[in-house]
Amino acid sequence: MKFSLSIFVILFALSGYNMVSANNSSGATEEYMNDLDGQRDSGLVRVKDFGDNPGNLEMYKFIPVPEPKNAPLIVVLHGTTQNSHGYACISEWNKLAQRYGLILLYPEQRKRNNPYKAFSWFSSSNCQRFRGESGSVMQMIDKMKSDHLIDSKKVFVTGLSSGGCFTAALCAVYPDIFAGGAIIAGIPFGAATNPIEGFNAMLFGVTRDPEEWAKIAKNEYPEYCGKYPKMIVLHGNKDCVVDFGNMREIMKQFTALHNTDSVPDVTGELKGHPHNIYKNSSGESVVETIEILNMGHGIAIDPGDAADQGGNSGAFAISANLYSSYYFLKLWGLIE
Repeated sequence: MKFSLSIFVILFALSGYNMVSANNSSGATEEYMNDLDGQRDSGLVRVKDFGDNPGNLEMYKFIPVPEPKNAPLIVVLHGTTQNSHGYACISEWNKLAQRYGLILLYPEQRKRNNPYKAFSWFSSSNCQRFRGESGSVMQMIDKMKSDHLIDSKKVFVTGLSSGGCFTAALCAVYPDIFAGGAIIAGIPFGAATNPIEGFNAMLFGVTRDPEEWAKIAKNEYPEYCGKYPKMIVLHGNKDCVVDFGNMREIMKQFTALHNTDSVPDVTGELKGHPHNIYKNSSGESVVETIEILNMGHGIAIDPGDAADQGGNSGAFAISANLYSSYYFLKLWGLIE
């Protein structure tokens, strides 16, 4: 099992990125399959025109009925080998959006960029301001703001695996856009600048001092003097795809960006799982970590009918007595 998993990760890491296909028939097939996906999940609406799309991503959205006014916008990033429709199903973000009046944006990776549909968090050119895939996401956010009544102060982003890594990148590079992030099984921004370094960060982790991590992020937007997004980090402690130690490194990066230390101010449990809270000098919670006990690589779900339950079983969705999507909203302060 470990051997086959390592081969998969190596293939992912070495698969190449930003490979624009020269085969027109391949592109037509991909477009056709995307259209079929849209028909299978009528909850997601594809948006074709949102800018010049420098990262060549797909855009989908979910708008509750009736459409809310001054709504928070949640950017939801799928993991490697996934698509937006499948991730919406296992995470049940659409159900939460309908219940609480949220608007959702689902950027989707294309196989022409990465054969395993991983967001290019390990590519410097895709994580610079307004360039590559991160630039495409910014154009999508602008499109959502122009088409819907969104509260610009309540834009959040979350993702799993490569989507979690990309969440770290977006929050580090665009602190002026995001109020908060939630990383599931991710890696700190700047841990890798190419696929080989990405492979190393995934399997073994990269350790740096908090100040070093913060400097990497600040160098992307040196003139910025405002607050960085509040960060929630959730990771299964039995993850054999992305090293669990990355949770601590992300915590170090974002506590340093918030000018606070990496010693938790509050330690406790959330639904039976270790939960640490890090506060700034004003007493605000700026970073929170949730260690999901005995969980491998995936999102935490808790199927059921209670208000704090949800999620559907599937690939990379693990029943853990904690519904991560719901608790992200709670910890961001979007629901009581």
